[in-house]
This record gives sequence, C-alpha cells and structure tokens, in this order.
Amino acid sequence: MQQAADYYLTARGRHPASTNQMLMTSISTLASFTGFEGADTFLTQPLLIIAGSKAGSLWHSQQLNDSAASRDKTLVIMPDATHMVLYDGEGATRAADTLAPFFHTHLMHG
Repeated sequence: MQQAADYYLTARGRHPASTNQMLMTSISTLASFTGFEGADTFLTQPLLIIAGSKAGSLWHSQQLNDSAASRDKTLVIMPDATHMVLYDGEGATRAADTLAPFFHTHLMHG
C-alpha cells in the first residue's frame, strides 16, 4: 500500500483533477469485486499478462492466467519488479518491450 501511496499521492502518478478521496460507501463494492468471474468461459482471446515478481498483486495475475479460457495465454513475470514499477520509467519500458511483439502478432495479423 505504501508503494501505491508513493505513486498516486505524488506528482509521479497523481492526476491534477483528482481529489485522492474514496467514498466510504464504495468500500463494500470494491471489496466484493474480483474481476475473475466469467474468465473461464468468456476470456478466449489471446492473453498476455505481465506482472512483477515482487508485486503484491502477483497472485491476481497467476489466478487469471490459470483460469482464463484462452488457449493462447502467456504470463510474463518481470524479475525484481513491484506492481508500481511497471507503471512508468524503466519498468514500463520493459513491459512495453514485451507487449509490442504480442500486439504486432495479434492485432496486425489477426
């Protein structure tokens, strides 16, 4: 959570129009949302997931990779990267270098 605060509450990731406030009435909706429902049936498109080896959210990526119905799926784990490291700077460049060939293959020729 500290890394998220360091990103979203500083000039590095904060949007100028954001108040950086969350409504307390949103917590139950946020807590009950997983995003995995239906992946085993509907997520049939080619899938590339990029996660950091030190990301607290790594398990989300692993679970989605395991449950997605896609027959063409790849999980790339970036060594020594946290979740926020992949948002900008060298981490984002490393992620983009992985994404570019995937997009070229699946958007240009598919």
